Amino acid sequence: MEELEVKELEAAETKEEAKETEVSQEVSEEVQAEEPKQEEAVLDEEALQIITNIADKLVEKKDPNSFYFASLGFENKQLFCTHLLGYCYYKGLGVEKNLDDADLLFNSCFYEIHKLADEGNSLAQYYTGFHYLNGYGKLDRDDDEAFDYFAMSRLQGNERAQVQLFSYAER
Repeated sequence: MEELEVKELEAAETKEEAKETEVSQEVSEEVQAEEPKQEEAVLDEEALQIITNIADKLVEKKDPNSFYFASLGFENKQLFCTHLLGYCYYKGLGVEKNLDDADLLFNSCFYEIHKLADEGNSLAQYYTGFHYLNGYGKLDRDDDEAFDYFAMSRLQGNERAQVQLFSYAER
């Protein structure tokens, strides 16, 4: 008889717990429905372009703040900022130098940047030249390829590519 009472008590407790869980879930759903949905902040193309330009200029000046802007662009999936962030890790600009992280970033963006370069994008040509010049990521250093990409970029008016071409003339 006692065994039967214990089983009935356990069954009643289980039903009570199930009911409490159900009520708790309903309350939680109501609260969530009342809370305003917070959408992830996504920057528009114009803002990303500005961030990329700032990061690019800061990297050119070897400014430690370049890491912040490159990271911001990277978080918003901006391709060129992936390269710039890799460069920040490569040189230790605003972050501790980490060649493994630099290589990962360079490898993750190289093929897309290379494709844009072959489609005629001047900045992509410039960055592709740098990848070849320095052997970033898994890429072997190739001075001839670097020169070709810098030359293509310069033909489109990229003055920094001209600086790289002058460095070849000085060798």
